Amino acid sequence: MCLQCLLEYQQAVLSISVSFLASWMPYAVVSVLTAFFDVDVDEMSPFVVQLPCLMAKSACIWNPLVYVCHNAEFKKAFLGTLSLTKKQSSLDISNTMETGSPNEHRMNNLRVRCTKIELADNGNGIRVSVV
Repeated sequence: MCLQCLLEYQQAVLSISVSFLASWMPYAVVSVLTAFFDVDVDEMSPFVVQLPCLMAKSACIWNPLVYVCHNAEFKKAFLGTLSLTKKQSSLDISNTMETGSPNEHRMNNLRVRCTKIELADNGNGIRVSVV
């Protein structure tokens, strides 16, 4: 593994860990204060009680955002999903073989513009139809 890849991996792991701690630490602090110390939740302001709950619930959005920032393929797929104006998607098919038809052939590095992909298992293998 190259040094650059290792540094990027470490940076992603550190980002995931920090985002997890930042999301759950306020909730843990408020929970410990109310459970083990003589702190009444009714005496706290609603903002102080609700903010840690909302931050804990936001923990599920941080992992995808970290992956978008640190992985080029994931970022491309994520941004392609968010693109609402794009009507067609492009598909790269490399070294796939269509079986089960009388004229079996091999497609090498074929770039296909399509709007729909159909997969069917006909018993002899999986057939890919690009429309």
